[in-house]
Amino acid sequence: MITGCITHAFGQTDSTSNKIFSVAFVPQYMVIDAIRLDFEIGSTLHKNRVAISPYVYAGETNMYEDQAVTPPTAGSTNDYGKTRVDGVGIEGLGKWAIYQNPKSFTNVYVGYGAGYHHIRLKYHDYGLVPYTEDDLEYYEYGILENQKEIINRLDVIAVLGCKAYTASNIVFFDIFFGPVFKKSFIDTSALANSRIHDKMFQYGYNGVTFRTGISIGINLF
Repeated sequence: MITGCITHAFGQTDSTSNKIFSVAFVPQYMVIDAIRLDFEIGSTLHKNRVAISPYVYAGETNMYEDQAVTPPTAGSTNDYGKTRVDGVGIEGLGKWAIYQNPKSFTNVYVGYGAGYHHIRLKYHDYGLVPYTEDDLEYYEYGILENQKEIINRLDVIAVLGCKAYTASNIVFFDIFFGPVFKKSFIDTSALANSRIHDKMFQYGYNGVTFRTGISIGINLF
């Protein structure tokens, strides 16, 4: 993938070194009900860049549908297939060019940075529900509606990437991959214990994951 990007770089003839600000859309984050944009600023003197990436989470995810409730509902393995997610995030990344074609703005780069994500989950759980009968309070197992979890996550990010322009030297593709260390802090509603058991690519995972993808963007000025 990187080899192909370098080959593309040698095919460019025009220079876009006077372009110092760009914006890009990262489509793969729509899979986790998030929109991510990359805003990059650089310098006309070199190819190093600084990227700021805001995230907006909004949607209904089935990411947790394979998790069984405790105790399980009769005849069902889970109640988590329709979890509502919303939240925001922000990442900052420095990108340092390790290869560049002197006749184009195409480069291979390494980068590192950090991010913060605030994510809210709302779902139905199964547990002890209070009810009153003959002026006495009892509990029975049933649906606990509008259960909430709040995830505050810190990320440490490293990437290797390659940015290559189309023939217009305005539209570009940025291919990247690298490890991310995630540390999540989870706060849950008082009616139920946390049911988050996040796997590697879910919202509240703790540990090292692997990030890969492509962004599509344009140079603005």
